[in-house]
Amino acid sequence: MKKNKKKNQMLVTTLSIGIIIITLCFLILLIKYDTLKNGASSFKIEVTKVERMTPIKAGNISPKSNESITDNGLSFDMSVDLYTPNDEITYIITIKNTSDIRGKIVNIISQPDYIDNEKYLLDIYPAKVVMNNLSGKVLSPGESTTLKITYTYGYIESETHNAINIPYKISLLTQAT
Repeated sequence: MKKNKKKNQMLVTTLSIGIIIITLCFLILLIKYDTLKNGASSFKIEVTKVERMTPIKAGNISPKSNESITDNGLSFDMSVDLYTPNDEITYIITIKNTSDIRGKIVNIISQPDYIDNEKYLLDIYPAKVVMNNLSGKVLSPGESTTLKITYTYGYIESETHNAINIPYKISLLTQAT
């Protein structure tokens, strides 16, 4: 009976020490996870500022637009109304690396693609959209660059001129470098 009591005490002691070791290991892992979650490098390149330049008004009605930064800074939505040939609106969009690691703008995705897709170009004809290319641009932490988008109502002498609405969205495709 003494032997069984000693074995039981030894077993309880071993199990208790095992539970303490497992608990300590779990606490260490929890602390490391919390440190990684809160203190680790995060990556984000985002639209931080939008400046609409003074529209160029060619007729009686001034061009109008609405704009908003969406998707937590990863996208920019616009809707532009041009009324008369030679109307124009330009945006200067600041894109900033708000993280603490270098990143690259892989591509700027435009929806619809008024720049390269003929089907969409015809939807807004004779207007056009011009945008500078930032694909491949590398930004260090805290560094900014600007994207310039210009909407212009072209002039075609033989055609009737109606108001043109141009809905547009750009989205940033980025990666850490």
